[in-house]
Amino acid sequence: MASSPDTFHLNATAPPPFPGTRPWRLYSIGYILFIIAGFTWIRHGFPMPLSIHPKCILFQLTHIYCPGCGTSRALYALAHGHFLRALDLNILTVCCVVALACWSVPSLWRSLVYNVPPVKWSLPNGTVKCLLYVIVGFTILRNIPLVPFSWLNPDVFVAF
Repeated sequence: MASSPDTFHLNATAPPPFPGTRPWRLYSIGYILFIIAGFTWIRHGFPMPLSIHPKCILFQLTHIYCPGCGTSRALYALAHGHFLRALDLNILTVCCVVALACWSVPSLWRSLVYNVPPVKWSLPNGTVKCLLYVIVGFTILRNIPLVPFSWLNPDVFVAF
C-alpha cells in the first residue's frame, strides 16, 4: 500500500513553526522572563531578616566559610545597586554573575534578533580544573584569620 503525502503516521513528529527553524526567540523570551522574575523576587520579595533563611551547615559545624557563604546577601545587594557591598559579601558570586551576564546578553540578543540558537559556551581544555582550583583557593584564603584574607569572609552582623 503506497502512502500519499496526506497520510498521517503515528510516529511522525510535529513540524517546527517555520520549516527548518526552531523557536529560538521564544526560548530567549522565556529565559529573559525567568531572569526578570528572579531579579524581582530578590529585589522585592526576598525576606531580608536572615533568621528565616537556612544557615550554612558547614559553617555551623566547623566555623569554616564555604565558597557560597554570603551569596544570598550578595545577590540582594546587587539587586539593590550596592555593588561594593556585594563584593564585600562574596566576590566569587559577583564575578560569576558578571561572567554569566557577559555571555548571556550577547547570546540572547543574537537569538532575539536573528532567531538562531544561543552561542555555545565552549570552554578550553583545563578550564573546569582551573575553576575548581579558584573555588578551593577562595575557600582556603577566606578562612585564614589574617587581615588581608579576612576581608574575603562575609560580614554576618552588618545590616542593609
